[in-house]
Formats: sequence, structure tokens, C-alpha cells
Amino acid sequence: MDWTVRMGLMSPPVAERFFHQVLYADAACWCYPMVPGDALSAVVDFYVWFFVYDDQQAGFLLERDSAGWQVLCTALHAAIEVPREFTAHRDPVVRGLADVLVRLRRESSPRFIRRFASNMHSIVDGYLTEYDGIANDALPVSLDDYLTRVRRSTFGGPVWVDLLELGCELPQEVFESGPFQRAAWATMDFAILFNDVYSVEKEIAAGAPSNACAVIMRTTGCDLQEAIDRTAGLVRACVDGYRSAEAELRQRTADADPTVRAAVGHAVANMRGWFPAMCAYHEQTSRYAMQEWADPARPSYLEQLAPGGREPVERHDPAPAETRPEPGAAQRGC
Repeated sequence: MDWTVRMGLMSPPVAERFFHQVLYADAACWCYPMVPGDALSAVVDFYVWFFVYDDQQAGFLLERDSAGWQVLCTALHAAIEVPREFTAHRDPVVRGLADVLVRLRRESSPRFIRRFASNMHSIVDGYLTEYDGIANDALPVSLDDYLTRVRRSTFGGPVWVDLLELGCELPQEVFESGPFQRAAWATMDFAILFNDVYSVEKEIAAGAPSNACAVIMRTTGCDLQEAIDRTAGLVRACVDGYRSAEAELRQRTADADPTVRAAVGHAVANMRGWFPAMCAYHEQTSRYAMQEWADPARPSYLEQLAPGGREPVERHDPAPAETRPEPGAAQRGC
């Protein structure tokens, strides 16, 4: 909680009332049981940052402030490239991300840093796409369109997959292999769809129906309960898909070097952590407790940060991978 207040991501009164109720930090620990020490501390704060950033989109939508949202996302793109230059930025969302990125880079190889930065750019762009779609009533035309074009980015899927190997990195060929990617994305799709079942009423009330249940209702004409039942069926399919992919991954690496098998075990333990973590988090968090809100469209924990406008920042376009500096520590052993 101290980091959250120090960064300005929650005001002291809001943090005091809600931080331990929303369980963002707990969820991070449950999802990444194998990530060690300082790296886990950075992951915890990144989780908090991500939820607050997501809430800011809701705030900008409620205020119909498209220009302000664009300014914030442009600043985030710049901070992703050179985070050390943004750790004192006036906007708490920008400086919070910069602080976390600086700390994560200390724990990671140059390859991880480059991939994580690229995926963060994609996520910010995904939020811009989602915002424009909601603001202009250009909503996903199918469930597949929703998942692949918008939700996997705005859920943070690519970086949550990256963090599966934090602390014990996989060889690139294993990370990029079909079995690992299928297992990782079955995990992410499970979490996305599970979350959508719990958050659908909150999303609809906020006028931001970027949710699998809402997409199914809109595209098939079914009612909410049927949409929830269909989404629950997809959740179960993700579990089956994960089990199959994990078995293939273990079989493919059974005769690999012990360090590779250890890295696979590390990542698998983190992936497995996501399944009970999503159940525990959604059962216990107050994030979706709409009955306690005075306004269904505005959660009690929602704060519009940095009032009075945001500081314009010129975007730093990413350098080509072959010329970009390679900051960060060498790859760590298991």
C-alpha cells in the first residue's frame, strides 16, 4: 500500500479504505508463486498499477475526455522506452509504470526487457483501440474479434505471459514453442473469461461493454444468464486446453538439460498458480461489489488522478531491436 500512495496511484483515504479489500497485491502473489524476492515486489506493484490504469480508462470514458486519454497513453509509450526519464513525471500513472519498469529491468535479461517493452506498447495501443471502440460505438463483431483484437491486450495477457518466466528464464526456443504458447494462452484466456463472468454487470453499468458475456448477448440475442453459461463453458474448455498443452510441453522437454527442465517447472508452477488465484481473487475482492456503490457506473475506488490536465509528452518511437541499448542484468540462473 505504501508504494501505491507514494506514487500517487491512490490517495491516502482511498488506499486506507480499499487497498486491502480489492486484493490486487494478493492476486499477484497467488499468480506468481515461483517469482522470488525483489522481482515479486515489482510484480505486485505492477499488478496494482495495471488495475489503476484500467480504472483510469473508465474515468476518461465517463468524462468523455478522449484528448486526455490520448495524452496519457502517449506518455506511457514514451515511459516504456526510457523509464528512468519518467520516474518523477507529474502524472502518477506514468511515474508508477516507470518505477516498476526500472525495477523489473534489474531482474531480467536484455531479451526479456525488449520483449516486455514491445508487449507493453501493444497493450497501451490495445487500450486506445478499446477506448475508441467504446466511445464511437464500434464494438467487437464476434467473440473471436473481441478476444484477439482487444481483450487479450487490455487484460495484459502478453506481459503476464512474459512474467511467467521471471526469475528463471526459459530458452527462447522453449518460450516460443507451440506447447508453451498454447499452455500460456490457455491460462490467460481462462483468466480473461473467468474475470468477464464476474465483471459483466460492472462493465454494463459503466457503459463499457468490453466483456465476453456482453459480446455474446449482443451478437446472439441471448439473455445475460445464457451468456454467462456459454462463457463458463469456454472457461472449462480453457482448463482442458491447458492440461493438454502442459503435458505436451513436459513431454517435449523431458530429455532436456536440467536447467531447461527447471525453467519449465518454474513457468508451469506459475501458470498453474493462475487457476486457483483467479477463483480466490474473484471470490474475495471487493472490486465487483456493485451493491456497495452509490453510483453503479462509478466504483467507489475510482479516482480520476492528476486533476487539472496532464502533461503533454512527445512519444519516443522504439529503436530497432538491433540498435537499441540492452539495459538490465544478465539472465539469472534458477
